Amino acid sequence: MPDATHKCRLVFAGDTAEQPCLWQMSRHFPEVQFDIRLDETMSKGVMIVNFSGDQDDLEDAWRFLREQGVEVDVVETLATGDG
Repeated sequence: MPDATHKCRLVFAGDTAEQPCLWQMSRHFPEVQFDIRLDETMSKGVMIVNFSGDQDDLEDAWRFLREQGVEVDVVETLATGDG
């Protein structure tokens, strides 16, 4: 059972839109689960992604995506392992 689940807005702009950032993240953090909700515009790709996993792993995964140039905004916490 995941420790936490968050809905995040990811913005892929410029070169980031052409990179397999989520795949790379999944290779670095195989215990982080995600469920993709897609909303794409012509100038950039915007995804709503539900990430689930240990909170520390989630934060490491988001840091990885940010280092790749992806804008990551946690927009809602859907569940936590606290009960």
